[in-house]
Amino acid sequence: LDLVPKIWWVIARMSLVATTALDGGQIGTRDEFKDYLIAELCALQWPRFMAVKFGALFKELDLSEGQATKCMIKMLHVLRSTSRLQEMPPLIYQLIGLASKGNRALALQGITSHFSELEKRSGELLSESLCQVQGTVLLHLNFAMKQDQELAKEYLKLVKRLDWAAVAAFDVALLLAIARLPAFEQLVFDAIKTK
Repeated sequence: LDLVPKIWWVIARMSLVATTALDGGQIGTRDEFKDYLIAELCALQWPRFMAVKFGALFKELDLSEGQATKCMIKMLHVLRSTSRLQEMPPLIYQLIGLASKGNRALALQGITSHFSELEKRSGELLSESLCQVQGTVLLHLNFAMKQDQELAKEYLKLVKRLDWAAVAAFDVALLLAIARLPAFEQLVFDAIKTK
């Protein structure tokens, strides 16, 4: 994995890339090669302990929005298949960083729906470990939203489509965390009032 950023950098500076893919197809441009490389990395079965490293790698690369979306879909798939709660916050941290390169709504919707599902499985009384994980993720999201306010705007758009009868505790906590940002305080309260 350590070589991928160097390969990416070299390919980005080449005007022509003439190579053959593993399936025998021809790759002629640097953008085709980058797309191919991302597709191959996302097609791999990642060992659990390497998922965060892949996320950090994707954040480091200069990805197009389409490439970033493909990486986020893979990371969300890994998140949903992760059974250990303590492995979630670092993976989500990498996912949030990657979201700034592309589809913020996809990342936020994936994270919130994942916690909503975990809450449903947990029942009425959330486990202490789930609450701790959610708290850590909320800190990551809050920090990211202070740095990239588009994340907060995107979440508010998602909130407008929420079914408030089935809203998860994580969604409410994230809304309240966003309300602490001065630029969003009134917007959050207006969103809550309209529901």
